[in-house]
Amino acid sequence: MDDIKKKQLILSIDKYIEEHIEPEVLLQGALCKRAPRTPKADKVFDEVKICSKKPDRSLDEIVLHVDDTFQQKLFNFIDTKKLDEVEVYKKAHIDRRLFSKIRSNINFKPSRKTALSLCFGLELNLDESRDLLKRAGYYLSHSSVSDLIIEYLIQNGVYDLMVVNEILFNYKQEPLNI
Repeated sequence: MDDIKKKQLILSIDKYIEEHIEPEVLLQGALCKRAPRTPKADKVFDEVKICSKKPDRSLDEIVLHVDDTFQQKLFNFIDTKKLDEVEVYKKAHIDRRLFSKIRSNINFKPSRKTALSLCFGLELNLDESRDLLKRAGYYLSHSSVSDLIIEYLIQNGVYDLMVVNEILFNYKQEPLNI
């Protein structure tokens, strides 16, 4: 990526972060604090907990309708997009042995970095990325600068992990799989 495109990308990421970051987050040395909870707010919160509705279905019924696991959804994306597995794990900078573990264990739970790297390796859109991350127990938060950068890059079709890591490094954030 040339310097001009990189500067344009960084400026647009700056704007995106500014528009989407949660106010409680430390940004450029300033910490915005959430307003303290009042006794009235605490009372409302307690009433909501007390009035919680009982589930309509039994635990047995709920267990029968479990969603696909991370592993199942990952390979569903690979099949649906007609991708080559080797190409996917190489683009995601994931070791062949780790990918083999994912393939052989239906309940495998990857690290957050691995799950995010696979989103880039599969070139998933934002909704698909959120779906795959959710199945591993993760999400993209607007209270995290790195998550906002990742969200922005996915929305804008920047899937090259070297570029992603360079941008994350530029914002003093940890890189994904290298």
